[in-house]
Amino acid sequence: MTLLALLASCSGGSAATTAPLGPADVQRFLAVKEATDNLTRVVQLIATADATEAQLETRRPGSPAVTALLAGLKLGWNNAAVGANAFTPAQAAVVPGLTQLILGTKSLSSAWQNAIDALGTGHAPVSFTGAFARPRKLELTNRALLRKTAATLTRMACSLERAHTELVPAGAAATDCAAASALSAGS
Repeated sequence: MTLLALLASCSGGSAATTAPLGPADVQRFLAVKEATDNLTRVVQLIATADATEAQLETRRPGSPAVTALLAGLKLGWNNAAVGANAFTPAQAAVVPGLTQLILGTKSLSSAWQNAIDALGTGHAPVSFTGAFARPRKLELTNRALLRKTAATLTRMACSLERAHTELVPAGAAATDCAAASALSAGS
């Protein structure tokens, strides 16, 4: 119903619109915005898992606090995988590289969970550096995918918002285009 209301409100046109707005444009806009929301959530979930891992690094292996932190770390990476599952096929069809990001995030989550499970075999490591070497390496690759996908999404939002100003509040296109420029410069 929301899509129909948006189409109806936009069908009258706008002097600021540079191209006619059709249902495919609205669907693309919605897919980009929903993918942006999902990506934001996944980034936050990964940041939370990383913060838990950073706390874990400051603890002595085998201590009671480590057990709780390992459980939290495993839950954090499970949540990141669940967040990756929130992306839809429609979003993946519209956003280049999104499928690779989803698969990479799921693989990364599995690597972290497997490394955590390996610690449960009864042998406390001297440090977590060696135990977490593989997932940390995979995380560097996934961060590159996150940055690239974020830059792609902001460029897409900028382009859609400039072409169809009636889709967003005044000033939103300028903000998103500035974010796209900053992300593109950092990629």
